[in-house]
Amino acid sequence: MDQIYAKEAFERFDVLFDGCHEHPIDIDFTLPDYCSDIQKILKCRFSPEISSYSVMQDTLVCDGTCVIHVYYLDTHGDAVHSCEARQQFSLQIKLKHSVTDPCVSLRAKCDYINCRAVSARRVDIHGAFSVSAFVTEKRGEALLDTTGGEDIEFLKEPVSISTARAQCCSQFTVEDSQEFPAGKPPVETILRSACTVRMDETRVVEGKLLVKGMLNVCVLYLSAADGVTLEPMTFEIPFSRLEDCPGLTEDAVLDLRLDAGEVTVSPKAEATGENTRLDIWVRLFLYGAAYCEESIEFVTDAYSTRCPVALEHAQDTFVSGVSFRRERFSKKVRFEIAGHEVSSITDVWAESGSVNAFTDDSGLHGKGRYTLCVLGVDLSGTPFYTEQAVEFSETLADAGMGKGVRVSADLELPRVSAYRIEAADALEISVELMICFRLSQTQNMTYISAVETEHDKAYPENNAALAVYFAQAGERVWDIAKSHRAGVSALREENDCYEDTIEEARTLLIPV
Repeated sequence: MDQIYAKEAFERFDVLFDGCHEHPIDIDFTLPDYCSDIQKILKCRFSPEISSYSVMQDTLVCDGTCVIHVYYLDTHGDAVHSCEARQQFSLQIKLKHSVTDPCVSLRAKCDYINCRAVSARRVDIHGAFSVSAFVTEKRGEALLDTTGGEDIEFLKEPVSISTARAQCCSQFTVEDSQEFPAGKPPVETILRSACTVRMDETRVVEGKLLVKGMLNVCVLYLSAADGVTLEPMTFEIPFSRLEDCPGLTEDAVLDLRLDAGEVTVSPKAEATGENTRLDIWVRLFLYGAAYCEESIEFVTDAYSTRCPVALEHAQDTFVSGVSFRRERFSKKVRFEIAGHEVSSITDVWAESGSVNAFTDDSGLHGKGRYTLCVLGVDLSGTPFYTEQAVEFSETLADAGMGKGVRVSADLELPRVSAYRIEAADALEISVELMICFRLSQTQNMTYISAVETEHDKAYPENNAALAVYFAQAGERVWDIAKSHRAGVSALREENDCYEDTIEEARTLLIPV
């Protein structure tokens, strides 16, 4: 008994994990001696920041820090103060199987946070955050070797598949030192820092991936000049990264994800002794997977012209038509402020949200929500904080979606580009949304993975050179040849019949 085995035919991306890992956070926090007493908590801001990750066999280990800022009014009620708490975390995520060369994408976000002042010096904090992880591995896929077995006939079906061309994955740091613009007072305390990543250019350079972009770092700090005034600042820091990506070509479809993890912003004293410079340190995580659409031939049936065969079947799901779209949307939001008449606005920012994507006959859609946050001062001189959940719905009518398309999406941290006081109790806020859509199709395939020929049970010799067969319209040439144990090519040549299906009833001469 002889066997025809499979051999490696193409490479694909195997998804080892695609989901979220939730983690609770509980802190009983006492204010340091240098912090003023709490009269009223305005806002508790919770930022889970990933510092590094590693993969050990079948486990992804993600390390980071939960950074919590509590904004509150002191006993006088006329100044905003901040205290900070930090808690380290280490998460373990089980993968589908052990892996040696994974490609990892990570993103952390706050799910919810509850904060209350137990006393003027003590804060009780409860909440949860989640880490979204997407882990893939490039691996070879084996298909039946059809070059062997002269007496074996193979029925092949071409299938379009998004094969794996290349992958790259790295963790790196961008560091910079920024001097304050003229007229800005020195720093006493940093209340808020956040970073968004913008990719401006991606290019293939001799098997390497070049990524250029900009970090947008927003900072809110308490002025050392009077210990009361809050000052917002924004810095843009360019970056460039050249990453090894063997096998990458310009015609590949690239799934590129770049996320900010840990962000550290530290005041630095100049020669005058005043903190008028900031040292900025941002941890970035790069994920790149390159796809190429190829036509792959699967064997869906086989037989021998000389002896019986035993067929082994396999079933799997394959991805095709992979594409990616990064779309930027600019929106104006009316933000209503209840209970306060606005005198001035100190800071406006957005906090991470979520998006759901789907397709229909009208195009590609992204629906979701995020939170806008406003810190200001009312007409009585009292600082206030308020927030508003904002729902959005965006449509790409020209997406050209076909049936059976699967789509997912990520919402990057929304960026507030401008705002103005529209009325005593309302703002108009301009927000930029960046949504990354990922589209693909899947198909289930049942195919032949191995063929065993039973030569010890060979068919008896046939003394006739030809057999006569009257074929009906609609019959497949393959089925006719298989039922007569004839070679498909010989049948076609003998009858000058090169279509797959008999179009009109006719007599066929079958070489046997």
